[in-house]
Amino acid sequence: MKKPVPSFLRLPAKVNEDVQEDPSGTKQLWERGNLNGASQKTELLSVFYVGDQITTLQKTSLVPGASDALVYTTIGGAVGMLVPFISRDEYEFFQNLEMHLRVEHPPIAGRDHLSFRSYYAPCKAVIDGDLCEQFVLMDSKKQADVADELGKTQSEKKNDDDSSESEKEEVKKPKSKGKKKGSKKKSSSTEAPRKGSGSMEGGKGSKVI
Repeated sequence: MKKPVPSFLRLPAKVNEDVQEDPSGTKQLWERGNLNGASQKTELLSVFYVGDQITTLQKTSLVPGASDALVYTTIGGAVGMLVPFISRDEYEFFQNLEMHLRVEHPPIAGRDHLSFRSYYAPCKAVIDGDLCEQFVLMDSKKQADVADELGKTQSEKKNDDDSSESEKEEVKKPKSKGKKKGSKKKSSSTEAPRKGSGSMEGGKGSKVI
């Protein structure tokens, strides 16, 4: 049994106009595309092989006010997400970083990274965040060489990796109310003790069953 590859398709831009002109769809039966192909075809936006069987896929936002992302879980227990890039410059930067890491930091098993992500279909328009995070595991000399190629310093590159990781997964710690150090005079008035808040702060999350 082949493992599915998440592929994202989009309908043509003029599909609404075609439906209004021909509601019954009889006209489309006699139309043929190039090389006797289908007249109506979807546009392939992106393809990415995650390496495991996907069980759930949900569109949600991990941080209130942030852009929506696709969160998926696999049968092996892994949790991943697909986050859209904000700008074209950001996409090109991580694309160049991914290409450098494929050469400077190959997998331990010796398998080609591009061939793995293109196991069933060629990888398209998706940057491997797991590979980009391995920049901090490289030697300082290799980090400097990659940073020079990208036109950034090592500290700037690490900050970019940390910011991209915080967008993927953000956990807020509960505020703990403790006593301050030092001597403090006792007051004669009696007050009821305040209840501490031990619940986690954050927005609504998705529940995976």
